[in-house]
Amino acid sequence: MTIDGLLTKERIVRETGEHLRNFLDQCLQQGSTWFGEQDQQPPPEVVAQEEIACFLWEMPHPEADTLRKYEVVDGRVFVKKKPAPFLLFEDAGFLITRWCNAHGKPAPNRKFFDHLTNAHYALVKRFFPEAFLLRTTDFLRPLAAHRQQTQPWHDWPVITISLDTDFVRGTHGAVEITRVRDHETFNFLGELARPGEPPVKEQIAAIGAIMPKRHALQFVSDGCWEGSEILMLEEYFRRRNIMVDGTVCGVLCRKAVDNFNDAGMPASGSHPYLGLESWICQRDLLPGVPRSGLNLGMRVGNRAQALAENIGATYLLPFREDVFDELTPHDLTEFSLYCYRLADGLFAKLERLWQRPILVRDLARVPKYVRLGQIRFRDELRRIAREFLKTRDALGPCI
Repeated sequence: MTIDGLLTKERIVRETGEHLRNFLDQCLQQGSTWFGEQDQQPPPEVVAQEEIACFLWEMPHPEADTLRKYEVVDGRVFVKKKPAPFLLFEDAGFLITRWCNAHGKPAPNRKFFDHLTNAHYALVKRFFPEAFLLRTTDFLRPLAAHRQQTQPWHDWPVITISLDTDFVRGTHGAVEITRVRDHETFNFLGELARPGEPPVKEQIAAIGAIMPKRHALQFVSDGCWEGSEILMLEEYFRRRNIMVDGTVCGVLCRKAVDNFNDAGMPASGSHPYLGLESWICQRDLLPGVPRSGLNLGMRVGNRAQALAENIGATYLLPFREDVFDELTPHDLTEFSLYCYRLADGLFAKLERLWQRPILVRDLARVPKYVRLGQIRFRDELRRIAREFLKTRDALGPCI
């Protein structure tokens, strides 16, 4: 197979069997994009090649499973799978501009951020051909309109509570909450307050103290993947005899819908992507960007808390190896390095605009393994690439 694992013309011509070359060429023309390794197990759900553009997974031998569609060519067995929708959400420019404004510094222009987004999208499409892009401009206006059009599900007036103050503003209040994982093991610790914010129960108590009688809460979020944090908040407020009317969000996924239905929680979304299988924010591919990656925390006795330094782990090597488990180690390394180069280019641009080096202490979210203090962040990026990804020339020339 090719180094990047894609089904390409170059991959096909190296096959010695004419019959197999013709078969793979036909698959390529029909939209297939992947040629799997022999020791790779086939995915659980497959469809016929005639119905939709498919991935191809080569297997050592057929399994006794009549639900799968097989193709045997020159004694080699292939199983076919329907691609899973993959969402890339553009948010880096929005967050970086707000961060620059907070420092009183200029931010790159829209053209620069469009170029950055296009580069990320091209990279994601290369490894995940079924991916699609949701731009910030195509998200914020529909979400605002959806909020205005959504009527309360119950008879009481509603008090709106934002669960993401970056993208959801103009509400009566907010709960700053995030999913946190252990900084060493990455085990899930729970839904906790964001770094610098009061504990979740204190935030809830403050809202309860000003809650008018015969009113209900309505949560407003940028998106719901599983909805676990919303269901946790609903339980906390219910214990205080405060009714939650429902949830209004941007991206609404099937897992959240199912969980909300099981709990009897009304919900609606401006962007209901019920067939979505993967969802990643652009910020999670850019070390050093505000809110990039997972929030990290630790246990202190029986209590879990986020790290005070606001340290996170982007969805790249060496921070995480389990996010893109479909990729081979070689592909994940290549994917990560390209994201590092884009991050290096971003901070090079910021340094030119700020007319000084960007230091680690300037960052709103510090990546794991980065040394704290008055250290140039780009130097740390290159050190991580050199030490953890074993690249001889670190990130090479700035993009």
